[in-house]
Formats: sequence, C-alpha cells, structure tokens
Amino acid sequence: MPDLARPTTGVSRRHTHTGDEPAFASSQIEARPALPTTVPRPFGDLSAAAPLLIGQLAHDASPAASARTTEQHRASTRRVLAYLGGFEGSTWQQRWDASPLGRGEITAADLGANRTGQKYSVGVRALFCLRVVQPTLLVMKKHNFNGFPDQFIAAQNDPLLEKYATQVAHHDFSWPHKREALFDVCCLLAVQGIGFADLSPAALLHHAHASRTAKAVLRPGKKDANVFAGHAAWNVLHAMGHFAPSTPATLRQALHRGQLTLEELVDRHTIRNQSVRRLLLDYFHRRKSDTDYAFLVHLVRHVAHHFWARIEEINPEQADLNIPADLYSSWRQQISVRHDGKPRIGVDTILEGSPGGTSVSSVNGASGVPCSRSARR
Repeated sequence: MPDLARPTTGVSRRHTHTGDEPAFASSQIEARPALPTTVPRPFGDLSAAAPLLIGQLAHDASPAASARTTEQHRASTRRVLAYLGGFEGSTWQQRWDASPLGRGEITAADLGANRTGQKYSVGVRALFCLRVVQPTLLVMKKHNFNGFPDQFIAAQNDPLLEKYATQVAHHDFSWPHKREALFDVCCLLAVQGIGFADLSPAALLHHAHASRTAKAVLRPGKKDANVFAGHAAWNVLHAMGHFAPSTPATLRQALHRGQLTLEELVDRHTIRNQSVRRLLLDYFHRRKSDTDYAFLVHLVRHVAHHFWARIEEINPEQADLNIPADLYSSWRQQISVRHDGKPRIGVDTILEGSPGGTSVSSVNGASGVPCSRSARR
C-alpha cells in the first residue's frame, strides 16, 4: 500500500425497457453493475464461517496496526456477528439482509458500543473488507467509514488493486481527489461484489448514478446531492490503461455523450420521494411515443424540477401528488421568482405547460393520482 499521507498539490438502478419502446439512446456506455468473473474471496468462503474465525481474520488483516487496534477489530467483528446471529438465515449475507443494519434502516452507531467503548462500525467495516457480506451503496454512504480504503486494499491481496492505489498516489491531483479516487473504487468493489479486474466503465458509470441517487435520499435538497461520484477514479483508471483507449477520457464526457435515458434526465433533479419519481417516470415513458427528445428534456425540467422538486423544497414530507391548496399557492409564489431573486419570465409556460400544452397537472390525469382542486385549475 503506497504512502498517501502527504498531500500533494495539483490542478476533479437503471430500469430495463422493452425492445418496442422508442429509442432514446444513452451515452455510448450503458450504465450497469459489473458481474464478477470470479467471486472475490481473499480468505476463502466465509459465508457460514464461525465468528471466532472471522474475528481472528479481522485481527490478522491489519498487520501494520497496533496490538490494541487489531484486538479491537477482532472484538468488534465478533460483536457484530453476535448481533446478526439474531436474524434468520443460513449465511451471514442472509442474516445481514434480514437485519435493520443491512437494510440501511439504522447505522452501526445506533447499536451503541460495548463495555469498553468499542464501536460496532469497526466490525461492520471488517465484514465488508473480508467479503463476509456485500453491502448496498446506501449502507456504505450512511456509514462514512474512516480508513476504509486502506483496510479494504490490504485485505484483498489483489495486485491490480494495489497497482491502482500506486497510480492514485502518483496522479497529478490534490489529496482530497486522491482520497476520493481510492474510496469510490473500493466502495464500488464492495457494493458490486467484484474484484478490480471486473471494474468496467459501465460499472463505474452505474456507481456514479447510484451514488447520486443515494445522496439524494440521505441529503435531500442539498446541492452536493447532485454531484456525481467517480470523477477522480475515472481519470486514474483511464490514465493507467485499465479502460480501453476508445473510452471517454473523463466521467463528464461519458455522462454527456449522446441522449440521456428518461431515468438519467429525471435523476438530474433531486427527487426525495421515490414513489413519485417512479410515477413521473411512468408518465414520461407514456409521452415518449408522441414527442421528440428535445420536448422530453423540456417536459422533464418543468415537471420534475420546477414542479415536484420545488414542492419538496417547500414540504419535504409531501407524500404524493395530492397537493393541498395552501401548498400549491406557496409553490406558485416560489416559481414566480428565480433563484437569483429576479422575477421569472415564462411562469405561464410552467403553469400551463411546455410547448404542446402539457401542464404539470396533466401528470395526474395520466397516472390516475388526484391533485388538489387548485392545482387542476
């Protein structure tokens, strides 16, 4: 593992569709998770291993750490396994998936600490590094583990991953970008359950989209929720030749080459309520047959951004399109002013619809979901 301690100066669920749908091509790279050619098991199959063995492996996987730290790794890992043992399943993955911790409903911090103050997060991190369980991206984003890349890389015994870490250390960008490049790749490998050899442009593109969706859930309304992960990692992977020469040199180029899918168009706008997101997507898919791509971009911006995203800004807990009159009035007032405080020109276009006469309230007619009487006027 290269020494990255010294900062350096420097100069950054897809849904499937049937074949008879109109073609709205994404970029030349289709975002999709990778499939492992070989399941990564650096310590063998631990899916049903004894807690004593897994705890000892967690202890041994950090040889550079102090004796006290490695003992904490062993104790914390065993305590997490004891917690998971209370759930149904014949494997640790099944018990993990059945637990609130594995479903992302709680974090390791919510489990408290043992009598010596040792946190459960150390043990959870060890289970990911040892490949005992495969987490979801939401769980990874909720935990923000300290030192995850270093421990993950040390545990994998993967020469290609170690080569990548060396390339990151020597790449000409700032320390925060180096840290980001390491975390994004290690996070992707853990979540998608693959080794470094199976890391493809499509997998990293999928990670970028999925990370933004997860951030929209965890940080609704925040500006950084719209930022794609993986920019720094893409730069290094392309520079070291892991991606084919024909691959776009940057993630930005991969994201913006060609027309976007409807899912990608919608996910450019932060939508907290995933049920409403699915409903809007159903509506936009219906409109694909009678319109062109430019109109769809316009329609998605009006309905997803100016309408629903603004509704959630005013009332983050709004559960559906049944908009109360007072909320609708507040929305009308908000969209009449731009973010810079100047009066908005073209409010009627948002209220009454984009070219072709499609109003935001027509979503309800297409979906069968009622809205307030005020919103239908």
